[in-house]
Amino acid sequence: MPLLAFALAACSPKYYESIEVADFTEYVKSGFYIYPSGVNICETNYVPLSDIAVNFHVGNPTKYSEAKGIKTYKGQDYDTVIPDKNYMVKCLVNEAQKYGADAIVGFSISYANRIYTAKGVAVKVK
Repeated sequence: MPLLAFALAACSPKYYESIEVADFTEYVKSGFYIYPSGVNICETNYVPLSDIAVNFHVGNPTKYSEAKGIKTYKGQDYDTVIPDKNYMVKCLVNEAQKYGADAIVGFSISYANRIYTAKGVAVKVK
């Protein structure tokens, strides 16, 4: 039985993170703005800079997840790394700040197929 548990754990996906960004700053510099869907531009008081989605792939612990101190849930047969919402928000804010943002609009966290996604539009408030 221990051999079966090892085999199952060895085949399980490892934890990792990925970031998807649509950088608007090139267009903003020339005076062209891209606004998220559902925004009434007559009521906006910000400049959108980038659309960001940070993906957190649930899986076995890795050196990266251990170095970041992401919580590992101990299971009977194997351990699973699942980031908490505060960590996800921190990662999204850090990424938004790289583009000069001082706010995020349209923020959400979702979960599907073993992936948590924190997303929103990084903006500069006028």
